[in-house]
Amino acid sequence: MNILKKISQVNHYHLDESNIKSLALHLDTLIEKISEGYSFRDNSFLEHKQQSDIELEKELAVAEHICREISDQLEVELPESEKYFISLYLKAMNEKYTEKKIGVLILTHGNAAATDFAATANQLLNVEHAVGLNMPLSQSVGETLEKATAIVQKIDQGKGVILLSDMGSLNMFGDIITKKTGIPTGTITMVTTPMAIEATRKALLPKMTLQQLAEDIVEQSGYIGNSVQEFQEKNLEETSGIFEDDRRRKIICILEESLIFLDGTTIYDLLETEAHKICEHYQIDHYEDFWIKFLFHTSNMIERAIRKEQFLREETTGIIQRNPSLYDFLREMLTPIENRFAISIEDSEVTFLMELIEVNSEMIA
Repeated sequence: MNILKKISQVNHYHLDESNIKSLALHLDTLIEKISEGYSFRDNSFLEHKQQSDIELEKELAVAEHICREISDQLEVELPESEKYFISLYLKAMNEKYTEKKIGVLILTHGNAAATDFAATANQLLNVEHAVGLNMPLSQSVGETLEKATAIVQKIDQGKGVILLSDMGSLNMFGDIITKKTGIPTGTITMVTTPMAIEATRKALLPKMTLQQLAEDIVEQSGYIGNSVQEFQEKNLEETSGIFEDDRRRKIICILEESLIFLDGTTIYDLLETEAHKICEHYQIDHYEDFWIKFLFHTSNMIERAIRKEQFLREETTGIIQRNPSLYDFLREMLTPIENRFAISIEDSEVTFLMELIEVNSEMIA
């Protein structure tokens, strides 16, 4: 085994522990047979070796090194065919090791959630594949986007990267990164631990595509961890009356930690009014879920407009044309907000709001 490890390092050729053990066991058996006087006939095997020499060039060099070291150190001559057997074994193992996989990047607000999601998925699957990027409340969107872009460029193996995010501006990173780098991305929102585990598991499958992975996780998200969700919803219904004021205070506290220019209480009350207007025109499913997403998304959207860091997207015109009535409704709703904060909200930002409403509603007006 020491010979194999040394040769692997010298030749910069990957061999993991299990492959080294397997190959060492084979060589031990072979050497034992040779020492017992077993004779090998190479002719039938070597007749076909020439056609694969080019494809196995690197593996042949490593295999020849292995055979030479064994012969020198153990004073035993290995048959010529053994060099080609070892090269074929190395080729098969290396192809398995170098198979391209979809990258996984988890993005969440706060100090630890994303890295915890990634660590849990990696530990359960016994891999080091998923990567987590936390966005502390003191960190700007632009800085986080730069870090996410660098990570995507690092972990992309040619099949793209799936982004799992929790809410707000992080949900838009995929489009921006793809436009900037050309690397295909897919985005799955409202990430949970089971979703992170399943996405990482499927990202490792050799024949999995980025589109299929995104579709599979979105389709299954209603079932993954469903019992926990049902318990939480039931518990919320039973205690909402008691803790409503405390809940509002905590949300405002969290909101204020993510804002620089806006007052948490003011924007909470303002956007709560606008959320009710939306509910009067559109049938919103699971209002509490929608309200939290709308609150954090829209408050961050206003902050971006104040900072002049608004997100742009190529699909803006198409999305507006698909649902002009919703666009007009939101434009009218946002006008007082624009006037109040002396900002101008880009159409591209409005389309993200349109999608948020479309995903969470059935249109009735």
